[in-house]
Amino acid sequence: MTRSDLTILYKYMPACRALDLIRTEKIFFPYASQFNDPFDCAIRFEPEIAPEEFVEATYRTSRKDGQNWLSIKTILDKCIKADGTLTNEKRDAILSTANDFKESNARLGVLSLSEDPLSVLMWAHYGKQHLGACVGFERKQDNTLGDDEITHPVEYSDVYPEARFAEITKGDGRLSRKVLYTKAHDWSYEREWRLTCDEGDQLKDVPGRVVRVILGLKMNPENISKFKEECQAKGIPLLQCAIVPGKFRLTTQELPHQ
Repeated sequence: MTRSDLTILYKYMPACRALDLIRTEKIFFPYASQFNDPFDCAIRFEPEIAPEEFVEATYRTSRKDGQNWLSIKTILDKCIKADGTLTNEKRDAILSTANDFKESNARLGVLSLSEDPLSVLMWAHYGKQHLGACVGFERKQDNTLGDDEITHPVEYSDVYPEARFAEITKGDGRLSRKVLYTKAHDWSYEREWRLTCDEGDQLKDVPGRVVRVILGLKMNPENISKFKEECQAKGIPLLQCAIVPGKFRLTTQELPHQ
């Protein structure tokens, strides 16, 4: 398990959604295409498809299917012109395959979590200006959050991830991971982790047991009472943000259930 020292991942949420999550133990996975950053999860394909790239990809996939070299050569002869370039028909088919992959990727469900429950910026941006809550999920070896095949930390970069046709044909998931788990350095303050599912825009079981709930500084008393009731019923520790005197920094204080 990557980062075995990291035992909790957090989700900043409006108060109403956090309460629903505690009650139902369900959480919403949006489509990858629904993020507010137009760069996020958007695949940019390299427009030029080199014939040697196509030859390598065709050979690899055909061998997987058990075809011999003669049948592979027949396929290549139909797709590559005498001057060594791809036929227009094959180029159009490749672009269609690329677009299908792009659309399929956009339908994936992506849940964004954070390592840091006390980020000043995250509370302002995603915690409804401290009117919301931050829910902590247990991360361990034998749950979804501890599964490195499903949950990964986001990598922050100044270079936009590009996709080539050969990467699509490999079918090993690396291209999807590169696109889904790369964001601009500007977002690095989020310290984000992501997990995915095959289809987005749906509620799914929480990826780990809720082990902590932190309330925003400005949460109204009525909602605080609701959280106390729900957390007491589920045996979940309840805390609230507090300002560290003289610092631009947050801490937490424990709230009694009653």
